[in-house]
This record gives sequence, structure tokens and C-alpha cells, in this order.
Amino acid sequence: MRWNPESKRVTTCETHKVVAGNVRISRSSHRTGIDVNDRSAGAFHARSEGYMNQLRQKVARGATWTAGLHGASMVIELAITALLARLLSPAQFGIVAAAMLFMGLVNVFSEVGVAPTIIQMPDLTRDDLRTGLTVSLYLSLCCAVATWCGSTLVATIFHMPELSDVLKVLGGVFLLRGISLVSEAKLTRDLHVKEVRLVQLGARTFGYGLFSAIFAWHGYGYWSLVYGSLIEEALRASGIYAIARIPFSLLLSGPGLRLIFSSSAGFTGINIVNFIALNGDTAIVARATDAVSTGLYSRAFKLMSFPTTLYSKIADQVVFPAMASLQGQPERLRKAYLEATALAALIGLPISVVIALVGPDLILFFYGPKWTAATPIFAALSLGIFARFSTRTSSSLLRATGNLRGLFISQIIYAAGTVIGCSIAIPFGLIAMSATVSLVLVLSFFIITGFAFRSVDVDLPTFFSAHLAGLKVAAIVALVTGGVLDLCHHNALHGFVPLAASGISIALVGVALAAVKSQWILGDVGMKIALSLHTKLRRFSAKREA
Repeated sequence: MRWNPESKRVTTCETHKVVAGNVRISRSSHRTGIDVNDRSAGAFHARSEGYMNQLRQKVARGATWTAGLHGASMVIELAITALLARLLSPAQFGIVAAAMLFMGLVNVFSEVGVAPTIIQMPDLTRDDLRTGLTVSLYLSLCCAVATWCGSTLVATIFHMPELSDVLKVLGGVFLLRGISLVSEAKLTRDLHVKEVRLVQLGARTFGYGLFSAIFAWHGYGYWSLVYGSLIEEALRASGIYAIARIPFSLLLSGPGLRLIFSSSAGFTGINIVNFIALNGDTAIVARATDAVSTGLYSRAFKLMSFPTTLYSKIADQVVFPAMASLQGQPERLRKAYLEATALAALIGLPISVVIALVGPDLILFFYGPKWTAATPIFAALSLGIFARFSTRTSSSLLRATGNLRGLFISQIIYAAGTVIGCSIAIPFGLIAMSATVSLVLVLSFFIITGFAFRSVDVDLPTFFSAHLAGLKVAAIVALVTGGVLDLCHHNALHGFVPLAASGISIALVGVALAAVKSQWILGDVGMKIALSLHTKLRRFSAKREA
């Protein structure tokens, strides 16, 4: 990627972009030597096919790196959460959780489509980058001022006086984010997935994790989380900007502004619906209860969502692109959807069962004894884990087929159901509200799955049969894990020992199922995985013997 002074445009040897997971390819490539004026159809096809293979390899490497880095980030995030939970109280977490709610709402208006517009521009110029940076900085400044001015009102609404000062300090996050927004969009456009994720991972680990723990150890309370968030954002912004190296000069060009603001209403509307759907429950808890309850609910939800978050991110990198590549091939797309559904069931159902069973030991081990009140909340939220897994598959299909209307309607219903359901259930306590969240999620799963059925002509019996292998494996895992946990608890062992014993027993079950290779238990998708593992083991053994 370089700046061409003659054309005043950003040029690249490979001008390919990722837009919402779709790969777009330009008409020329300096590296592969494709000449669009070459009249030889065979030569053009051969060279363009080589370019396609090159692009597929780069996307595959990006997906592999992203999956690995997402896995590493989940492990690190879990370690950070566990460490800070033992240093801080539920009330201190609750104050910051309420602050982050307002920050998230303001952040919806801080982008107004700047990043997506930069990613999707067919011909990105230096002036476009300068305009995007200028708009981003101005919007960030407005959001920082709005956060400062609204801090007292938010503190009054949530009945948490501490929020006023916390929000005034956290407003600085928007200024830092404004510097890096366009840089990150440019890196995403150029498929620099690895660099972006490494910077984010490093900033989260050392900025938030390390410094928050140090401040918490020295008794700074909830301020340790605030300072850690600021340091994380500073490290992330400086790292991403240093890699992208976009021109730091301000400009407001008419064409660039029209492109940005023409799409701002759509992006902002979608982001608002997503925000309500994902945060409406926590906002109701913060408004109707106190800092302690908010802290308990937010930490229980975070621990419950770790496996589904990881699966969602990997699905966005693997399932969605795979389905998008099959547009116009209805039969193959239908088969791909059913296989993805079977895979989600094979992974999600056993995980759902295990998390529900080991919930009390998870809370005790990761959060410590002072968080045991979060155990029933965690159990109620765990009821909807598999719905989160399966919803992601149907969501990928709707996005791949361009059925954004169905996706948007599903999200609106989910957001409205969350707010209405939680408002009705919160007077009955956090456990009742948590169960309501799971119920709304299950209902949303059926709605979005209905839209998916219409897209690929799948009926309910066929859809249910895709879950049979997952149900069988989940039943086996439940029997083994339940027996191990009963044995541990009977001997007064709690926390780490039951978790470790359950992990070992589940691993042994997995090895046994792969070795037996039962079609009746594993199904078609499970058999493919088992045979693939056998093939890789044979190759590894052959290499060692050679």
C-alpha cells in the first residue's frame, strides 16, 4: 500500500476488500499481471484464476489467524476477569458496568458509518482518508462533551452518584477512539487482520488487564477499571495508527462527506437496535436495582457468554464466507446450512450441558467466594446458550443470501422482547429476569430460523434431524460429567478439582467417540471430523517414523 503523488490516490498491488464478510476483487492486479485489455480469454482466465487462488489463500490465512487470536483473546480475557473479580467487589464492577452502558450508547453515534464507508469505497483517495479522520475526530469530540454533560443525569437515572465522575473521565476514550477509527477501517479494508487483532490483544492484556490489576491491588477500587480502560484505548489507538500511517491532516471534502452521511442513518439505526438487544437487560438491572446486583448480573452474563462469543467470531470468519460463496446454488447452500446447523449442535449442545452442570464450580473458581450469589443468575442465563449458537448459523445464512430484512426484523423483535420481558420480570428478582432473557432468546431463535427456512427451503423435521447427533453426544457428556461432579462434591471438593476432573473426562469421551467412529452417534458431520482427525494422526505418525 503506498501513496501515488501523480494520481493522488492510494494504490495497492492487491486491491481486494472485505465488506461485511464478502470479498470483493478489483479488475486489475500489478502482482499477477492481469491485463483487462488482453483479448486472449484463456490467458485472462488462467491469470485471473491464479489471482483468485492467491486471494483465497490470503483470506484463509486471515481466517486462521483470526480464529487463533480470538481463542487466545478469550483465554486472556477469562484470566483478566478472574483476577479482577478477586480484587474488586460486585458493587465496584456494577458501577463501571453502568458507566459502560452509557458509553456504548454514545458510541453508536460516534461512528455514523465512517468505518463501513471507508471499507466499502471503490476508490479510496488520500482526501477520503483525511475527510474520514476529520469527521471521526469531530464526532469523538462531540461524544466526549456529551458524556461529560450527561454524566450527572445518568448518575441520577441509575441511582449511582459515583457514575458522574467516572463518566467524565471515561469520556476521554472517545477522543482516543476517534484517532484510530479510520486507521482500523483502512487496515480492515486491506485484510490486515493479524496486525489489528495483535494490537487489540496486546492493548487488552497489558493496558486493561495488567494496569487494572495493579491499580486494584493498590486499593483504587472501581477507578482501577476506569484507568485500565483509558490505558487500553491509548495503546490500541497508537498501535493501530502507527501501522496504518494514514495522513494526520484535517479536510472536509464534499464528495467524502456525502458518502459518509448518506449511509449514516442506516448504520446508526441498525447499531441502535443491536445496542438495545445486547444491553437492554443490563440497563434495566442497573436502573431497577443497585450496583451490587448490576455487578453480579454483568459478571454472570460475561462468564456465560465466553464460549458463544468465541463461536460467533469464528463463524463470522468461516460459516458466513462459505455460505456467501454458494449464492446462486440453492441445493449446495441448503446442504451447507444443514451441515453448519449440525456442527453448531455437535458443539453447542454438549457445551450448554457442561456449563449448566459446572456453573457453581465455575463461579467459585474464577470469581471467588464473594460471587456465589451470581450462581443462580448464571444457571438461568445458561438456559439460552445453545440458542445463541444456533442463531449465529441462521444469521450467517440470512446475511449470505442478502435477506437483511429478515435479519433486521428478527433483531427488532429480540430487542423489544428483551426490554419488555425484563421490565416485567425484574420485580420478581434477578433470577426471574435472567430466565426471561433466555426465554426471549429462544423465541428469537425460532423467528430467525423461520426466515432461514424460507431462504433455503428447509422443513422442521429435516432441521430437527440435523440436531440428533448433537443431542446424543450431549446426553453422553451429561452422564459422564454429572457422575464426575457428584463424586467430587460428595467428597467435599469444589472449584478447581471438579472443573479439572470434568475437563479430563470430557476429553476422554471425545477421544473415545473419535476412536469408535459411530455413524449413529456422530452423524455425517461428526464422522467427517473424526475421519479428518484420524488422517492427520496417521500423517503425523508417518512423519515421526520417517
